[in-house]
Amino acid sequence: MATESRLEEMQQIQNELDIEIIPGTEIMADIGSHHFVKSEDKSNRVLVPQPSNDPHDPLNWTKAWKLSTLVAVSTMSFTQGFAPLALGPMFGYLMQDYDRSLTDVIQFTGVTILVLGFSNFIWLDHIDDSRINPGAMADHTGWPSFWWLNAAMTAASLVAIVFGFPETMYNRVEASEGQPPSAELSVKAIEIQHEEKATNEKSTTSDDNQSNVNAERDPCLGKGTPSRQQWKLFQSSSVSFRSILLDVWIPWKLFSFPIVLFASFVVSWSCSFILILNLTQTQVFAAPPYNMSSQSIGKLMIRPIGAHQTNIAGPLSDWVSARATARNNGIREPEMRLPAMIPYVLIMAFGHIITAIGYQRHWPWPVIVVLGYSCAGIQVAGLPSISSTYAVDSYKPVAGSLFVAITVNKNLWGYGMGRFITPWTEANGFINAFIVNMVLTFIWCLFAIMFYFYGKTFRRWTKDSIVHRL
Repeated sequence: MATESRLEEMQQIQNELDIEIIPGTEIMADIGSHHFVKSEDKSNRVLVPQPSNDPHDPLNWTKAWKLSTLVAVSTMSFTQGFAPLALGPMFGYLMQDYDRSLTDVIQFTGVTILVLGFSNFIWLDHIDDSRINPGAMADHTGWPSFWWLNAAMTAASLVAIVFGFPETMYNRVEASEGQPPSAELSVKAIEIQHEEKATNEKSTTSDDNQSNVNAERDPCLGKGTPSRQQWKLFQSSSVSFRSILLDVWIPWKLFSFPIVLFASFVVSWSCSFILILNLTQTQVFAAPPYNMSSQSIGKLMIRPIGAHQTNIAGPLSDWVSARATARNNGIREPEMRLPAMIPYVLIMAFGHIITAIGYQRHWPWPVIVVLGYSCAGIQVAGLPSISSTYAVDSYKPVAGSLFVAITVNKNLWGYGMGRFITPWTEANGFINAFIVNMVLTFIWCLFAIMFYFYGKTFRRWTKDSIVHRL
């Protein structure tokens, strides 16, 4: 069986290298007679997870189909998070039309965030801080016009999902078990192995020759397409009532895993920096000495959006992890990417301090926005992505449930932030609120040191958990 074969192969590698391979540890290079599917580019990196031999495996799809899927799901994610965080510049109009205080109208954001958080048990969503300027629409065409735009964008995202997003759930274990290797494939594998041996003996092997070897070993890689079945509205599935209960239970179970708790708290408090800016911008900039309109307030968030989109957190953490993997003879541990958090922790602290003091002492708005808001955008693209990727690398089989757990935790904290941030800042000023959030974020990030040295121990504690067999 494919599963037993994979376990046997891992045991052989452990014996050859005299290392312990537990969930999360990945082999990123060919070892002895053990060969892995590699990427199509010149780097020839080992792919994780490994694709099957099925052309309908989403990992084997062409770049065009992968791009279509990515664009469709990104569009849906954007539109779902578009409205809640666009409310900030409109708070003034909402206060006037509903005859409510700022504390009251902020609950529009808080309640929406709470609902989005728990809706993740039905579908996985992500609140993004990207948006257009709703303040301009509120000033010129009335704030209801923004919601009509939001409805139209949501409808467009649904169309993108229907026509650009085939089914991506794929069980590679079942697919491998259902296709026992034929004699022809076995002969081909032997031929490839001999060719690789001959190739490795020549120090002057070209990239073209290596690409040919990879192409023979993995004929479907980068050439596959979705099947008709993957386009059906309802997918045939062996999902049982027990598996549905597990889908609901697993996100809560994951909170008992230290690595998931670490990622959840880092993501929650890093994102709360952006949320604080969103909830306080009208409170600060609509009042003297700024006296800004809704349109002007909306433009202020362009700075963190721009900083977010130009962020290099992903490539940086991958580079840090790749260098550590090379030094570790091609064996990658999830903890190897954690040092990439260091610059983002410093940026996070600097942004909190600049914004807090700037708010309190009424510094010129360009200083607050260019420095404070930019730092907020940079750190929220770095800390959440690095910490959540660490958790996913540690518990790949339940990546979806993991993000449900992280998002519920984040949105619960976001709802609480919406409840107390305005009374707190009105009573005690902005410095206390920002510094408390900064210190809490710093404390959660500081745990990365412990996980860098002892993360594999925590993974060893959970290596026999049911989450690795789902």
